[in-house]
Amino acid sequence: MHSQTFDALGTRWWLESLSTEPLPLEAVLLSVTTFENAYSRFKPDSLLSTLNRERIIHNPPAEFCELLELCLSLQERTHGLWNASVGGVLNNLGYGQSAAGSVSETLASELTSSPSVVQLAGTAQLDFGGFGKGYLIDKLADLLTEHGVSEWIINGGGDIRLQSTTPIELALEHPLQEGMSVGTISLISGSLACSAPSKRSWKNDGQSHHHIISPKTGSSFTSAAGSFVTAPTALDADCAATCFLLADAESYKQLSQEFTAEYLLINNDGQFTRSTGFAGALFS
Repeated sequence: MHSQTFDALGTRWWLESLSTEPLPLEAVLLSVTTFENAYSRFKPDSLLSTLNRERIIHNPPAEFCELLELCLSLQERTHGLWNASVGGVLNNLGYGQSAAGSVSETLASELTSSPSVVQLAGTAQLDFGGFGKGYLIDKLADLLTEHGVSEWIINGGGDIRLQSTTPIELALEHPLQEGMSVGTISLISGSLACSAPSKRSWKNDGQSHHHIISPKTGSSFTSAAGSFVTAPTALDADCAATCFLLADAESYKQLSQEFTAEYLLINNDGQFTRSTGFAGALFS
């Protein structure tokens, strides 16, 4: 087996080859570094920061246009539970140094992209959190396959995608008790995303905040303490894990169907809600 750990996108990454083929480490690190440098909101020279600041980019890379289109698609698929324009709210709450702003309800009409130009009207500040890491994990999965690695695990800060011929048991970390687990889940292929407000929290002007922002209220409030979501791709699992934290119970079925997802939600009182298809085993 071959493994590699590194830090990127504000979290710890761990990759392992479960077969005899070695990981293409140089290609992996290049792909991750290139992605972070281009799309991190915290890097002032990134494409995303440049768009947020200057409102226009000429001759954008095709991947940047793809990511921007994904922003609009995910907003539509989640009926507004996910919205890329939370970047300005995060800045305002102290999570970032760029311009403050509010969530845009008309982002689809403010954001335009083409091979020749990308433009952002209004005052929205975009953030790729909630799907960017999943997108990168899926990209790395394709990269490993292209380099002949047949079985592997990619873990980006708790968002996991794997491909194996035998079940791999994964621990489900308790969102309210660091270092504890609420159960385990065994997967052969596909993705598991874990999301919790406690993972990225801070204080600003004496107030506590976290990185999961409700587009509907513009505040860092969630209806659950943590979510675990399985889906075929890391992108869908990543986005759905965030949305389940913001959704009401009436939206769970729609989200599950839209993302082909199964879920486990840990409530703030320690109780849980799960879909019938979630394969995890919980500790009693």
